Amino acid sequence: AIRRDYPMVMHGVSISISSTGMLDLNYLHDLLPMPYTEAALGHLVARVSPVQDLLGWRLLLENVSSHVSFQADEMNEWAFIAQLAKRADCELLLDVNNVYFSSRNHGFDAHEFMDAMPRERVRQIHLAGHEDHGSHLIDTHDRRCATACGRCMPTR
Repeated sequence: AIRRDYPMVMHGVSISISSTGMLDLNYLHDLLPMPYTEAALGHLVARVSPVQDLLGWRLLLENVSSHVSFQADEMNEWAFIAQLAKRADCELLLDVNNVYFSSRNHGFDAHEFMDAMPRERVRQIHLAGHEDHGSHLIDTHDRRCATACGRCMPTR
């Protein structure tokens, strides 16, 4: 009944889109980060198309909140995401809390990340909060969006 009267967007984290195993539609998520390399990008791009074909619509892929990065990274996260959306012809669920969260953990400028997002690919924006323990953040999505987090919303 709700779907009949209101637009609805389903949000899920239960597909093995970045796994190195075969696509598993019964996968349970673990939300582990992946290295931002050309090889990882090619692997992910090749997996998005079959899923989009199966579903009959474009996927909205979400940027992660990460605690760790990889020494093997060849590009930053925002370049990786922009290339992924372009090459896989998918769309983005831009999680602003995750941008802020990762910028605090990895010391990058959240504004630079937001400015690099391809606006034409962003279909949904996710706002949520986190626990701030001073030296580290915990991504809980059960708090209000931090005041500083709102500062990194795009201005254009």
